[in-house]
Amino acid sequence: GQWGEDMFMDQCLDKVLEVKPRPTDSNLMCEAHCDCAAWYWCNEGDDVVSYHPFKSIESYKNCLSNAIGGSSSEDTSATSE
Repeated sequence: GQWGEDMFMDQCLDKVLEVKPRPTDSNLMCEAHCDCAAWYWCNEGDDVVSYHPFKSIESYKNCLSNAIGGSSSEDTSATSE
């Protein structure tokens, strides 16, 4: 199968550059396979650099909106005045 950018970077660091142990910093990336339980909601704080993975445009837009403090495009509870 094809690799995504995450697998490519992981394999490159491990097998090509032989970086051991692999560097981890929870502020660089919040994702499902790391110690970031609420990665999907993209609201872990303003010091997180990226959230991963989002496979659809809508889920990415919702994440971006949450990360910058707006309401998501799926949020129908807000009322305009």
